[in-house]
Amino acid sequence: MSVDLHPGWGSLIKWLASQGMDTSPTGLLVEPRRSNGAGYGLYALSSISPSTLLFSVPASALLNKRTLAPHYPSADSLTAIQVISLHLFLHRPIDDVNGSSDPLFGPYISILPREFDDHPLTWLVKDQMTCSEAKEKQLLSYIPRSVMYCLVEMVDKFKTDWTICSRYLRHNSANLAHVFKLRSEDCREDAPPLDYLWAWLNVNTRCIFHRLKERRSDPDNMTLCPILDFANHSSRHPSMTPYASEADIWDKPSSKRYGCDFGLSSPFEHSVDEGEEVFLRYGMHSSRTLFTEYGFVESGSELDGGPSGEVDLTIFMSELFSAKGDRGHWMKERLVEEGYWGQVFVSVADLSYSDELETGPYTIYQHQPIPHTGS
Repeated sequence: MSVDLHPGWGSLIKWLASQGMDTSPTGLLVEPRRSNGAGYGLYALSSISPSTLLFSVPASALLNKRTLAPHYPSADSLTAIQVISLHLFLHRPIDDVNGSSDPLFGPYISILPREFDDHPLTWLVKDQMTCSEAKEKQLLSYIPRSVMYCLVEMVDKFKTDWTICSRYLRHNSANLAHVFKLRSEDCREDAPPLDYLWAWLNVNTRCIFHRLKERRSDPDNMTLCPILDFANHSSRHPSMTPYASEADIWDKPSSKRYGCDFGLSSPFEHSVDEGEEVFLRYGMHSSRTLFTEYGFVESGSELDGGPSGEVDLTIFMSELFSAKGDRGHWMKERLVEEGYWGQVFVSVADLSYSDELETGPYTIYQHQPIPHTGS
């Protein structure tokens, strides 16, 4: 085995083959190797033509709400993020040497990142738990207010998910006794364990859209997918794209037990050379979003024409409304009701702005008269 190849690759491929995946040289065209400054990345095993299927992972090997539902009583009470995070939490590898003991997805969980010490959410959660290191406190002090605002929102989501999962564990402890043995203090609602933070960050940094529900907009349309999550992000390089599934073609979820298989294709208009890294664009995100959601930013040299980014106005808009007292509270409530309160930003690159900034004032105008309180 190549020294640059991920050490868990062999076990993962053996497990995927047992799930029915074609892991032959014609069915699997990439492998994970060390990537400079980015852990591991996906590299082509041979020259690849545009729009070529790189691999297809069987539905049974995808880690999502549908594949986990048979193993968790009343799984419908949990969101996809919650149930996937819970499963990872219960089956985290005990150390850096041993893999996960999960009989369902053990070989896959074993190749997930073992820690997120460099993610800003880890710094903030540990700071709130008063267990952060001096270096982490220092890094937090450098974060701009608008970015910290987003991080605080993420912490709130993380804590909310843990509260729901901890209640679920207590209420279903008898049914799940064969899966885990936790001390009572491990399930305290007010103290999310760092093991759950590890699980939650794996889900939030690696899940990808996968149609499982009737409505395309359903937030549970997501999955963790083996192999795919080795792919690094780039806004400059041509991107791999998900292979159109039956659910995508017919615009409805598959009736199969676990849904559709998940395939990934090479870039649409770009050939890939043997040994070349292939990338997956996580989205047209600003540096702020990449930093708070994924824990990294792209350097200016990686962006066409230099850094683009956004100016986030959300925190300033919130303070503006607060300063207006009851009048501002009423204005904000109207925006929340109509779905126009969220990330308010102006793009530096092309002077574009978010829908919230464009449509919000008109929404308030439509709700005239505004109550006057003298503020």
